Order: sequence, then C-alpha cells, then structure tokens
Amino acid sequence: DLTESSLLNKLLHTSLVENSQHVEVLQQDPSSPLYSIRTFEELHLKKELLRGVYTMGFNRPSKIQENALPIMMAHPPQNLIAQSQSGTGKTAAFVLAMLSRVKGAESFPQCLCLAPTYELALQIGHVVEKMGQFCSDIKVTYAVQGNRG
Repeated sequence: DLTESSLLNKLLHTSLVENSQHVEVLQQDPSSPLYSIRTFEELHLKKELLRGVYTMGFNRPSKIQENALPIMMAHPPQNLIAQSQSGTGKTAAFVLAMLSRVKGAESFPQCLCLAPTYELALQIGHVVEKMGQFCSDIKVTYAVQGNRG
C-alpha cells in the first residue's frame, strides 16, 4: 500500500537524519563558515542539482552529509576519509560534491569516479544520473569491461 510505503520511507529518512550516535569530527579549520551544514541550500548549489537532490528523497542532510559535504566542497577541495553505516548517504554526498564542480560550458571529462566492482560502478552511475537528471550538462559514461561506447 502506498500509504504504508510513504510512512516507512519517512521513518527511514528520519532515523538517518536524527541519530543519537556519537560522531567524532576532526576538521582542519573549525572556524570555517562551512564547518557543518543543516540544509542543502547552505551549499549554494545550482538549482538543477538541488532539484535532483530533493527528487531523490533527501529533505535535509544526514549526519555524514552534514559533516562531509563542507569538506568535499571546500575551495580548494580537501581530502576526506569517512566511515558510516550502509544507507546513510555517503554515495550521494560524494556524488553531490563531484557534480557541483561540473562546468556546463566545458565539453571534456571533468569527473572520474573509480569503483572496485562492476556492480558498484553501476550503482554509483545510477546515483549520478538521478541526481544530475535536471542538469543538461551531465553525461555519464561507464568504462567497464564489455563497454564499447
């Protein structure tokens, strides 16, 4: 039933966003205005990309996204090692940071994402396609075994 599905979705997203677990964050510059975020609007994304984020069902950043996105979207970009449970939005976080740097006027490859398995490459590619669906300048190409085009 659609009502039960919507309620389940809401409960799942709420538990991902509102977590009582202790999170240890070590950041180079805690005085940075982007130390952590509470909304996706704080990232000043292109409206098409923000629309893609909301279409994917993200209403606000999860705990890992709150802390990881400002680091990954800093200028210049910073390296980040993060660990979080499955389903907490790690892939969406690095895809969002990656897509936010694409300049539509440039017609050459601007992002490269490596994955250890074929299946994970496809999964990440689908997130890129879904998040970037409203950005006319986003094109995904897979460099995997058996792909000739």
